[in-house]
Amino acid sequence: MEKKIIEKFQRLNSARPLPESAVKKLKEKFEVDMTYNSNAIEGNRLTLRETWLVLRKGITIGGKTMEEHLEAKNHLEAIMHLYELAKARRKITEKDILELHRLVLSKVDEDIAGKYRTKQVYIEGAVHVPPPPNKVPRLRTNLQKFGLFGNYQIYDTMKRVLFYINKKDKGIDAIKTASKIHHMITWIHPFVDGNGRVARLLLNLKLVRAGFPPIVLRKGERKAYYSALKKADEGDLYPITTMIAANVDRSLDLWLSVI
Repeated sequence: MEKKIIEKFQRLNSARPLPESAVKKLKEKFEVDMTYNSNAIEGNRLTLRETWLVLRKGITIGGKTMEEHLEAKNHLEAIMHLYELAKARRKITEKDILELHRLVLSKVDEDIAGKYRTKQVYIEGAVHVPPPPNKVPRLRTNLQKFGLFGNYQIYDTMKRVLFYINKKDKGIDAIKTASKIHHMITWIHPFVDGNGRVARLLLNLKLVRAGFPPIVLRKGERKAYYSALKKADEGDLYPITTMIAANVDRSLDLWLSVI
């Protein structure tokens, strides 16, 4: 897979600058696909078609809640902010991450939007218990050995997340780091709600900044996705990294087919 990704990535780079019309169509597809799938993973009942109608036509879908409509619109706003961050020639800050979270939960739950949690939370169906709220901003704890990356990893919560986001990785290394960032957010669980959506947004921020096209983790992969995250909690990052790499490969195929 690594060889395939490198070859396709080189082909994509050789075609740059990409035709603006093609990039526009690809971005529009990504915006709807990611909004639908990322929200659906969290339980939003809007279908892909309904998500398109809400985002592009402003239509209200009967039988679906106002919150589900707001989640779709909010996620699109968060993607637009992601584009801005990807283009910004500066380091990503903690304030940027909090703003992404604020956009995800805007008008859905204003009390927690853009704020770290202040209470202990538990992840339904998971063995891992996130750290207590007082440790979220500056937690430092030794985790089990990560075979994929070697040695013991130290999670310094959001400071460490920012370190990896701003780390200047290239190629396959960027995919590995993006996978780590994703897992770190789900492991730390810094917010009361919206952790998965923010994790997937930051995953894409890292990939896009490294020159890759954005990816969509799909609702149909949810069971394997949760299983991979569970294994990552136990110290094995290989499954989640492989899943993300496979989606990078698929996204490269899509971009190459269009351009």
